[in-house]
Amino acid sequence: MGLAIRDDPVAVVENRRRGGWPPRRRPGDFVFTCQMHGRGVRVVDASDRGTGAFAYNQPVPEADILVTADTSIVLAILTADCLR
Repeated sequence: MGLAIRDDPVAVVENRRRGGWPPRRRPGDFVFTCQMHGRGVRVVDASDRGTGAFAYNQPVPEADILVTADTSIVLAILTADCLR
């Protein structure tokens, strides 16, 4: 489901389309950000829908926190799975 690894991006987007999402949600309902390990907060709205859902290099930039009042948006953050 992640575009950050070396999986085929076309297959990742297709997997996102097929499932694993909350009911009645599509990849275009999501807004992704890449964690910057800072304090950046970004308020997103309908104009941000689909940001980062279809290409790794297109997430909301420089934000660790996403907030929205739009209940049709699904907020997502990409994180590493390693511990140090």
